[in-house]
Amino acid sequence: MRKNKNLLGALTVVAGFGLIGTFMIVASQAATYSVQKEAEDGTTAGNFESVSDTLASGGRYIKFGGGGGTTPPPAGGDPDRADWNCGGSFSGDVGGTIQPKPAGNVINAGGDPSSAISSAGPGDVVVIPPGEYGSLDIDGQGEANNCITIMGDGGIASFSGVKVNGSYLRIMNISSKGSGSYGWSVDGNNHITLANVKVEGSQNGGIQFAEASFILIDGCDVDHTNGGPGNSGEGEAISVADSSTNSEVRYCKVHDSGEEGIDVKYSNEMAGGTQVKVHHNEVFGNGGPNIYIDGVNGVKVYNNKVYGATKDSKSGIMLGCESNWVHAGGGSSRDIEIFNNEIHDNAAAGISVFDGGCGINDIYVHDNTLSGGDDLDLGGATGVREENNTIN
Repeated sequence: MRKNKNLLGALTVVAGFGLIGTFMIVASQAATYSVQKEAEDGTTAGNFESVSDTLASGGRYIKFGGGGGTTPPPAGGDPDRADWNCGGSFSGDVGGTIQPKPAGNVINAGGDPSSAISSAGPGDVVVIPPGEYGSLDIDGQGEANNCITIMGDGGIASFSGVKVNGSYLRIMNISSKGSGSYGWSVDGNNHITLANVKVEGSQNGGIQFAEASFILIDGCDVDHTNGGPGNSGEGEAISVADSSTNSEVRYCKVHDSGEEGIDVKYSNEMAGGTQVKVHHNEVFGNGGPNIYIDGVNGVKVYNNKVYGATKDSKSGIMLGCESNWVHAGGGSSRDIEIFNNEIHDNAAAGISVFDGGCGINDIYVHDNTLSGGDDLDLGGATGVREENNTIN
């Protein structure tokens, strides 16, 4: 066993979530939000916490770190897995979540989920019976602290593809199977919670969200996207893309897909930071990289189990900056922290860095454990601080 310390010097790094008392204003369809960034020690889930204020505008503060929210978790819920969009919290194994049915007016969808969803208003709960359906368009507008909940009941309701449009929506226990395009598509929306959603066998990516904000994905299970291992298609198993901000992917199982597993990309022009967390996921057997961070700033990747990327040049976790894909006015990949991950048996390195010409700055890689032949390949990047990583 050996420890790598300070391989590339002692560049002082303040990660995107490591500033205390820093605020930014984020526009929303429903209200204006203040986002406070707090330091984290990496030992907690570090979720968002929503607290009501007395502003006439109806705004809320959303605090990074701490978790729990202001709503007590339901029976069986985990306070470190707060649903910071809609209240309550989740529990259960990686790749699956548990949350009791929320209180509210119940709409039984029967055999027509689309009509039931279109009739729902803030606070309503749409219950979809188990079974296999065609494609599903979810279009709804809840309210802050009063989401519309759409959930499979008594088992998984399975669709051939799901598109989500709206805000303040909580979607639970629904799967996409055999989509000829994306399994789930969430574009240009805000305040969406996906819990215990599944993707099996989509030709393109599994869960894709672009130009979206305040998206929480908890307990998903995504496999055989991009046509499955050895094949390719658009997108990745989970994509947080194209200026998506203030979002979290946690407690998911992402595996056996043709391209990347979890990808956070193309948002480095955001002055306030991308503000995305990827944590407590199990990501394995994808073409790779299993987790890829590309052209963003203000991202944390921690407490994940990452192993078995299959393509020869692909790492377990890769940090890149591909100049051909940087948005106009963008800059380097920066303010990124990768820590406390367990990484092993990937085809290439455990953690690697690739600078395609747009710059790598203020990166902190620390306290990860690598084994099974995996090592660090930081590519000579000068903007990386590396310490306390264990290579067995």
